[in-house]
Amino acid sequence: MIRSCARHGLGEFVMKKILGIVGCLLVLLLAFAACSSDDGEDNINGLIVEKQGDKEKIYKVYTAKGLMEFADSMSCLKKQNVDIRITLSLQNDIDMSVLPNNISGGNWRPVKVPTGYYIILEGNNHVVKGLKIRYIEGLKDYGLFENVTARYVTFEDVDIDVNIPKQQETNTGSYYVGTIAGQGNAYNSFLKSGQVCCQTKVSNVYIGGVVGHGVGRDCHSNLDLLVKNESQGDVYVGGFAGNLGKDSYDVTKLSTSGSIKVEGADVYVGGLAGETGEIMLYCSSAASIEVSGGDSYAGGLVGRTFFCELLICCYFNGILTGTLGNVGGLVGTGYPYTPTFISCFADANIMGKRKGGLVGITNKSQVEGYFCGTTMGLPNIGDGGTVYPKDSPNNLSLRSIYEMLTSKEANSCILDYYNEPYPNGRTVEGKNNNDCIWKITDSGKLRLWYQYD
Repeated sequence: MIRSCARHGLGEFVMKKILGIVGCLLVLLLAFAACSSDDGEDNINGLIVEKQGDKEKIYKVYTAKGLMEFADSMSCLKKQNVDIRITLSLQNDIDMSVLPNNISGGNWRPVKVPTGYYIILEGNNHVVKGLKIRYIEGLKDYGLFENVTARYVTFEDVDIDVNIPKQQETNTGSYYVGTIAGQGNAYNSFLKSGQVCCQTKVSNVYIGGVVGHGVGRDCHSNLDLLVKNESQGDVYVGGFAGNLGKDSYDVTKLSTSGSIKVEGADVYVGGLAGETGEIMLYCSSAASIEVSGGDSYAGGLVGRTFFCELLICCYFNGILTGTLGNVGGLVGTGYPYTPTFISCFADANIMGKRKGGLVGITNKSQVEGYFCGTTMGLPNIGDGGTVYPKDSPNNLSLRSIYEMLTSKEANSCILDYYNEPYPNGRTVEGKNNNDCIWKITDSGKLRLWYQYD
């Protein structure tokens, strides 16, 4: 009798345990179902894990809080010996201004990517608004991410202000400051409004409106950059990137506007990039650039080109001032390697100590160029060099430049140097805005086909 009662009590206890576990599982399943809804309003945390595979993970983000939870989850990942792809997909516009300020004064710490992982940010044409970043001790890469590849995302009201103090170590490595990432790539993205500021007491700092270091295609940045170099070494500043280049990549359809203001010596500044080693096609800048320090190099597109082979169908039509430095309508300095210019032009207001319509200063007596021209009446090379095989005209009207850029000879020259199809089935030759690379707008401005008046 005693044994029978014991068995009965034990069975009841086990049954209660089983029912409790089943109940917990039901609660978890219901919570997962609610979180798996595509309606962001139903998701309290704003983050959904859609896939957790061995080689690929997919997250959906609905809110700034969800983005913060994603960042926290990345910090918990362990290093891997194989590449694991993580896709972060924005499902709504993200308002970062709702996040509280941290101890640094900003509202965001860049997402750290562990070794063995790479992140793809799929913006889905959504807007990230109110990103605010300040200096964080020990951090070298500044942006929404430390390193990322971003696509189809827009940023508004950017507020990045990184003041880098003097370091105790003699070899501190490089710093990278951007909006999307310190280091990374950007495609089909738009930086609409805001500013990136950096005051540095160390050298080897790369500052860009989009990324500190990386490449991109089909992007435009309208951010304002304000930089002060208080170090004794080099700093690189560009409307798109401080250093534009990665893995011999052709840079296509980048454009910038806004303003770039840089104080201090030993700076390389460009409307697109502080320096680059890449082939550039169909790129332009309308930025207002001002560099006040000596021993500086500023270009309408690039501050310094190193091992950059070609600039094709590129132009600058902004304002460029380098009172104590070397300035060029397209390139500040071509050291150690000046690219070949093909079908490029500058139509800008340029002021500087040594100024050239195309290049400020170079280590060569001649620069190779074809079908290029300027409107300013300046020598093409600021330090007295010439353009060969035929010096480019330096006092043309935009209409005359347009006629030159759309000639049969210009078309043949481009195909000789870069035998790739023109984008969207267009050509250089011809005067039809529907199928020509170049166009004259209704207001008489010369533009590339994808740009508005």
